[in-house]
Amino acid sequence: MDRAFRVGVGGPVGSGKTALVERLVRLLVTRGHHPAVVANDVFTKEDERILRRGLAGVLDEQRIIGVETGTCPHTAVREDPTANLAAIDDLVRRYPETDVVLVESGGDNLTLTFSPLLADRSIYVMDVSGGDKMPRKQGPGMIQADLLVINKVDLAPHVGANLKTMEHDARLVRTGPLLLTNCRSAAGVEAVADWLMAEMREGGPSPAPGYPGCDTPSSMSSAEVVWRADGRPDWGSMWQEFCGLALFGGPPHRGEESALHVGDAGRAGSPSSIPSHDPIDELRRGILETTGLNSEPASEGWLAVTCDSPRMAAWMAAATILENVDARSENDRLMVPAEVSFAIEDEVKSVITVVAKVHHYWHMTTLAR
Repeated sequence: MDRAFRVGVGGPVGSGKTALVERLVRLLVTRGHHPAVVANDVFTKEDERILRRGLAGVLDEQRIIGVETGTCPHTAVREDPTANLAAIDDLVRRYPETDVVLVESGGDNLTLTFSPLLADRSIYVMDVSGGDKMPRKQGPGMIQADLLVINKVDLAPHVGANLKTMEHDARLVRTGPLLLTNCRSAAGVEAVADWLMAEMREGGPSPAPGYPGCDTPSSMSSAEVVWRADGRPDWGSMWQEFCGLALFGGPPHRGEESALHVGDAGRAGSPSSIPSHDPIDELRRGILETTGLNSEPASEGWLAVTCDSPRMAAWMAAATILENVDARSENDRLMVPAEVSFAIEDEVKSVITVVAKVHHYWHMTTLAR
């Protein structure tokens, strides 16, 4: 690589992210690397202070920078990573020999993910204190991370958590590796370092989709609807445009203020341009044309999209939620909103576009692994 390798370390507050970062830095230095750290907090630089104190004599404290996000930390590592990118640029400018940067951030619990613009790989850290139900709650953070770490395994018998259950349930919904650790004693951390070394040797960001003729990410909602001669949307031909608007790092399809939830009525000011056609039929046809996946109406307000496996359904559901569109998985079915009141150029278009986007990402991720 021609720049420092970037690794996001995320997870709930108190799961052991900072302890893992401290242990990894020690191992990286021992193995001849030149790490730096960016630690995110909302209103303080507490993790910066903890890491500088814990790594005194191991790493120059100026190689550890705290970022005060002023808002939920996930915003600064996912939606708008500008502050973190600036911190990395500053570190690399002052220490050009830096070959790996660890970006630590909490917040957003199970949905914390890192923008591919910020992190080449991501580690999600959960601990056993939440109980062995945590993997069953799924969430994009756990499912999409390149490595899942289940920490504080020594506490499992004291909180009634079954580690075998946690490991089994996690492997049902994710494709990547999983490691068990006790960061306080360093048990299992060598394996995390080994994984990181292997990823650094491979180098570069996780492969992202290639979109011929597309250079700049923009909101997918700006895509124009293409109409067929019979007055119905030509969803299949729109896919090329959707690809261009769905570049890695682009914003979510819908903003938080217009998030699409089951039970939403057709939005005022955006009536269907072709009221003679059933929105549910259009959803099914559009999803089939853009993904090849069959779907059918399920419980009220939901459409069930049949996936290749329960793991695929769970992954796509997690990714769909990040686009501000409701979703869940039931076995091998991805459940997405479907209402007869949906407008073709608004909600119908949104659901088809997002399903097509995350389906494409799923296959790119599977191929990359």
